[in-house]
Amino acid sequence: MDVLLPRHHTGFIGRERELAALSAAIIKETQRLVTLTGFGGAGKTRIAVEWARREQAHFAAGVFFTDLASATDEDGICRLIANTLGAVLTGEDAPEHVARALTGRCSNTGGNLLLILDNVEQCVEGAGHLAAIWRESVPGMTMLFTSRIRLHIPGEREIALPSLTSPATLEKNVDVQKALSSFAAVNLFVQRAQEADPSFEATPNNIADIATICSRLDGLPLAIELAAARVTVLGPREIVERLGERLDAFQSSHHGTPERHSSLRAAVDWSWNLLGESEREMLAKLSVFRGGFFIEDVPAVCGVNIRQATDIVQRLKAGNLLRSERIEALGGALRFSMLESIAGYASERLAGYGEAPETRARWQEWLLGKCARWRDELRNEHAPAAYRRLALELDGILDIVNGAHAGIEERAWACVSAADVLSRQGPHNLALQLLQQTARLFGIDLDADGFVLPDGAPVALHWLVVRYAILMKDRAPHKVGVLVGALPADSPALFEGVNALSMAKAALGDLEGSLECTQRAERIANLHDYQRVAIKDWRAVALLQLGKSEEAWGLLKDLLPEAQKLTHRRVEAYVLMHLGIAASDLGHYGEAIEYCQRAIALETELGNQSNLAILYNNIAKNHSGQGERDQAADWYRKSLHISRALGSASNEALALFNLATILRDTGKTAEAMEYFERALAIGHDTRRPLIEAYSLTAIGRMLLGQETPSPALLRRAHDMLGSAHEIYRRTRQTTSANFLLALEGLMRCEISAGNTGRARELARDALAFHEQHKGTAIDGETMQTMAQTARRIVEGHTEKPADVAPAPENDALAEIIGHSPAIARLKALVRKVAASNVDVLILGETGTGKELIARSIHGLSARASQAFVAINCGALPPHLLESELFGHEKGAFTGADVRKTGLMEVAHQGTLFLDEIGEMPLEMQVKLLRALQERKIRRLGGTQEIGIDIRVVAATVQDLDRSIKEGRFRQDLYYRINVMRIDAPSLRERRDDIPLLASHFLESLASETPGTKRAFADQTLKALRNHQWPGNVRELANAIRHALAVAQQPVIMPSDLPASMDSVSVKILASGSPAQDALNRERAELAELLRNHRGDVGAAAKASGVHMVTLYRKLKKHGLEASDFRDG
Repeated sequence: MDVLLPRHHTGFIGRERELAALSAAIIKETQRLVTLTGFGGAGKTRIAVEWARREQAHFAAGVFFTDLASATDEDGICRLIANTLGAVLTGEDAPEHVARALTGRCSNTGGNLLLILDNVEQCVEGAGHLAAIWRESVPGMTMLFTSRIRLHIPGEREIALPSLTSPATLEKNVDVQKALSSFAAVNLFVQRAQEADPSFEATPNNIADIATICSRLDGLPLAIELAAARVTVLGPREIVERLGERLDAFQSSHHGTPERHSSLRAAVDWSWNLLGESEREMLAKLSVFRGGFFIEDVPAVCGVNIRQATDIVQRLKAGNLLRSERIEALGGALRFSMLESIAGYASERLAGYGEAPETRARWQEWLLGKCARWRDELRNEHAPAAYRRLALELDGILDIVNGAHAGIEERAWACVSAADVLSRQGPHNLALQLLQQTARLFGIDLDADGFVLPDGAPVALHWLVVRYAILMKDRAPHKVGVLVGALPADSPALFEGVNALSMAKAALGDLEGSLECTQRAERIANLHDYQRVAIKDWRAVALLQLGKSEEAWGLLKDLLPEAQKLTHRRVEAYVLMHLGIAASDLGHYGEAIEYCQRAIALETELGNQSNLAILYNNIAKNHSGQGERDQAADWYRKSLHISRALGSASNEALALFNLATILRDTGKTAEAMEYFERALAIGHDTRRPLIEAYSLTAIGRMLLGQETPSPALLRRAHDMLGSAHEIYRRTRQTTSANFLLALEGLMRCEISAGNTGRARELARDALAFHEQHKGTAIDGETMQTMAQTARRIVEGHTEKPADVAPAPENDALAEIIGHSPAIARLKALVRKVAASNVDVLILGETGTGKELIARSIHGLSARASQAFVAINCGALPPHLLESELFGHEKGAFTGADVRKTGLMEVAHQGTLFLDEIGEMPLEMQVKLLRALQERKIRRLGGTQEIGIDIRVVAATVQDLDRSIKEGRFRQDLYYRINVMRIDAPSLRERRDDIPLLASHFLESLASETPGTKRAFADQTLKALRNHQWPGNVRELANAIRHALAVAQQPVIMPSDLPASMDSVSVKILASGSPAQDALNRERAELAELLRNHRGDVGAAAKASGVHMVTLYRKLKKHGLEASDFRDG
C-alpha cells in the first residue's frame, strides 16, 4: 500500500476531538467529501496528515497528499495530483486521466483510496468541480480537503477547526500539571518552547503569562509556535508585553480584520521584529523562491556566502519561520519552504526594502541558468536528479514563462524547460498551450501550414519548435515534417527534431521514411556519443517495424556494448528493450526475457514507470511463446496493475487484451470474453481505434468459433468483424495479423449469411493481398488460412456451415443483442454478478429487457439447472400477491379449497424474479423483507416455517430513492435487494445496436408475414436510429412488426414505419444544416439521457458507455445542468 504523506517533525497536541470527528465522518458514516476548515495557522494540514497516518489501514488502495498552494485552475490541480500518483497526463482530458489513475488504484487492490488536497482555498472553483466529477466516477475514493473556506459542493461535510483551548487568565501559583492537561494551547507553547530551549520549564511563576500569550493569540497553533520559539531570547513575561504592544497596534490599524487572522498576522509581525537585521533581510529575499529552495541555492539569489546562508536558514527554521522536508530522490537533501501566511508577509517586507526587483531578477537569472544546466544533464548519468530538480522548480519556471518582467527569449528558454517536465508528467495540452503562446511572442504560428522559422531566430526558438514537434508526433504526426523542415542544418536542436520526425513517419505507416530519418541524423555535424548510439537504436526500431528482425538483432547486439559505455543510461535501457523485442520476433524467448528484465531494472532505477507496462507485456509475450501461459498471465496482470495505477488507458487495454488471449487459449472463455469486452469499452471511450479493432476481432472470432453458433451470434460476429475490418482499412493497418483474422472471419460470416456476392468480393481482395505480400514478414500461418478460405469461396464452395443451429441452452447471453459499449459493459457485469450468489436489483425504463437480463443472470449461475420463477408485483392486489408468493393451506380463506405451493417455495434452489417491485404494496414489503432476511416462509393459514434457498433478482422502472422519501417504499427492503445493481441501458444509449436489433426482428418476425424476403432502405435505418424510442426495444419490435404488415415492396421505406414516428425521426431526414442537426440531436440525447436517469450523471455515464468526465464536458458545452433533471 502506498502512503505518500509529508513529514511533520513536530509533535501533535490538542486535537483529539477533531481527529475523532474525522473518523466518525469518514470511517463510520462513510462520508466521501470532507473539508477541514479554519483560519490560517489553525493546523489544518497537520490534522489531516496525522489522521491519515493513524487510519491508513482503512485505505488499501493508498493514501496520497497533494498541496494545491500553487494551483490556480483545473489543469494545475490535475498536474499536481498526477505528479503525486506518478501518472503521465498524455491526453487532452486531464481530469479523465486522473480519474482513471485513481480508479485503477482502487481496482488493483479492491480497496478504498484517500486523497488529501491541501490549501484548496487557492482554487476552490476548480477543486469543487473536479471533486463533484471524481466523487461519481471513482466510487472507492474519499477526498479530504483543507481550506479556509468551504467548497459548497453536494455531499460535502465540513469539520471546522476551533482554536486550541486556552484560558482567558490563570491565577498565579496555579497547579502547572493541571493547566497543561486542561489547556491544549498552554501545553503546545511549553512543548515548543522546550524544543527551542531544552532548559525551559513551565513553573507556577510563569504559567499565568503563558496562558495570557495563548489567549492573546486566540489559540492559533502557528501563532503560538512562533511565540514559543522566542523563549531563547525572552521570558514569558517579556513576550506578553511585547506581543501585547504589537497586537494592539496591529488591530487598531486593521479595522474589520477577523480577530484570529489579526492574531496570526500580529504574531508573524512580532516575530519579524524580534529577528536580527540580517535574518529579516534573508527571510524577505527567500520569499522569491517558488515552492521552496535548497541551501546551496541561497547565495546566488540572496547575496551571502554558503556559511552565512546555512547559519541564517537554521535560525529561521528554529524560529518556526521555515519548514523543511527531505527529498529522498535527491539523496535526502533538505528542501526549505515557508507557510503561505509567512511567505506573503515576507514578500510584502521585501518590497519595503526596495530590493524586490533586483532580488527577483537575480532569482530569475539563477533559475534560468540552472535550467540550462539541468537540461544538459538530462542527457547524461545525472538525468534522474536533473529531471527531479526541474520538476521541483516548475512553478517558478511557469512564473517566468507567463511573467511580464522577463524578456521574450528568457521566456522561451523557460518554456522549453517547462515542456521538458510537462512532456513527461503532463498534462501535454498545457505544454502545447505554453509553446503556442510563447511562439506567438515572436510572431510565429506553430500550426500554420506554411510554417517557416525566420532567419536569425534565437536558439531558444529552435528548441521550442522541436518540443512542439515531439508532442505533436502522436497527435498530428503529419505536421511534424513541416516543423522539423523549418530548422536550419546547423541547428543544435536538429538531432531531437529528426528523432521526432522518424517517430511521426512510423506513426503514419511510412516505415521507409522513418529509416531514412536515421540516415539524415547520421549526417548531422558534431554529434555526441550518446546521439550516435541513439541513431543506431532508431535504425534498429525501423528495421523491426519493417519485419527485418534478423538485421535489427545483429545491429542491436553490436550496439549494446557501446550503449553500456555511455553515462546516459536511458539509451542503454532502450537498447535492452528493443533487443528483447528482436529476440522475441526471432523466437529466442529466453534471451528476450533476460533483456527485458535488465531493461526493467534500469527503468526502475531511472524512475521511468511509463515503460514498465510495455516491458511487462513483452516478458509475458515471451513466456507465452515458450508455452508458459501461467507465467505469461502473471506478467500481463502486473502490466494491468501498473497501467491502472498510472491511468494509462492504452496500456490497460493492451494488458486486458493480451490477458484475455491467454485465458481464451486455456479454455476460460467466459472470463476471456469479459476482458475482451472491457478492452473494447476502453478503446471506444478513449477514441483508440486500433484497440477497438483488436477487441472486435477477438470477440467476433470467439463468437464465430463456437461449436454451434446461433443465427443471432453469427449476426453479431459479422457486425463486429465488419466494424474491425473497416477500422483497419481506415487506419491503414492492413499488414497486421489481426487484420487478416478479421478478414478471414468476415468472409465466413458473409457465407453463413448467404451473401455470396459480398463473400466473393472480399475473397478476391484477400487473394490479391496474398499475392502482394507473399514472402514478406506477415506471410505466415494466419495469411495462409485467410488465403485458403478465400480460394474456397472463389472456387464456389459457398455452402453454409452445416453446424449452424439455434442458440444452445447454456448460451445465456445470446439473446441480449448488441455490441455497443453499453451492452459490452452490461454483459461483463452480468457475468460477474452471475458468478456470485448475491441478490440483484435491475433498474431501467420499460422495454429495456430487464427480465431478459434476469434470465441471463440465472442461466449463467450455478442455479441454472433449477427453476426460474417470475412474478409481476404490481399486477396483483396485496392478498393475492401474498398467496402467490408464500402459498396457502387448504381453508386459509374462502375459496382456498386445496393447498397451494407459493412461488418462493417453487423457486427453491433457483432464482425468483420480482418484476416491478416498486409497485409492491407497503404491507407486502414488510412480509417480503422478513422472508428474505430469514430465508424462511410460512404459508397463509399455516404454522410451519419452511426454509427456502433462493436468489432474488428484482426489477423496477420506479425511482426507488424518491419512493423511499415519499414513504412508498421501505428503505430497509431497498438495502436488502440492492446488493448488486444493474442499470439496463435504454435504446437511446445504445443507438449503434439499432441496425442489428432491427435485422434480428426483421428475421424473427418474418414468419408472421410470409412471402417476399424484406430488407431496410438506408433512409429507414437512419429514421430508426434517430427516433427517441420511449418504449425502447419493445417499441422497436412493434415498429418492425407494423412495417412488415403494411410494406408493399421488398424494401421497407420510412413511410412504412408507424405514424407516431413521423414527428420525430422521419422529419430529421429533411432537416437543414448537418452540423446543426448533429448538435441539436446530441443536446436532445443528453437531455433524454439525464431525464431517464433522473439527473444521476454517474448512472447516465455508465449506461451510455461514455466516461463521466467526458459526459460532464458535453453537458457544459450544451449548457445543461444535471440538477435540473433530478425531479423528473
